[in-house]
Amino acid sequence: MGYMGSGKSTVGAELSKKLGYKHIDSDSLISNKLGKSITQIFEEEGEPYFRDQEKTTLIGLDEGDNVILSSGGGLPCNESNIEFINDNYTAVYLHLNVNRIIGRLSDIEQVGHRHRERTAYHPRLPYRRNLKCRWREC
Repeated sequence: MGYMGSGKSTVGAELSKKLGYKHIDSDSLISNKLGKSITQIFEEEGEPYFRDQEKTTLIGLDEGDNVILSSGGGLPCNESNIEFINDNYTAVYLHLNVNRIIGRLSDIEQVGHRHRERTAYHPRLPYRRNLKCRWREC
């Protein structure tokens, strides 16, 4: 877990290769299921709809024990998602300082996400306090 641009998908894919685990990217699952990019889903359906899809995807996963899930950056912002994660998974939080995140996201075309007006990092900090996780500084 971590903020958009923290490397969740990249680290998850690499770690799954090294451990021989299956890698699942929740944003990719949702995008494939709906046949739309994440940007299109946000623009056409709105963020609440997307967050509902995230929750449904998380709860619907039944892949066994040897899985690495790369969640979307907002998935742990929902308290019930945090509870589900804490009860069913070992969470790893990829922490970057604000300047590194801004640097990674400065080229919006490159990361394939639509820029939305919001404070770059601070709205997501509170979920870290409730998440039982292992820390990884990047």
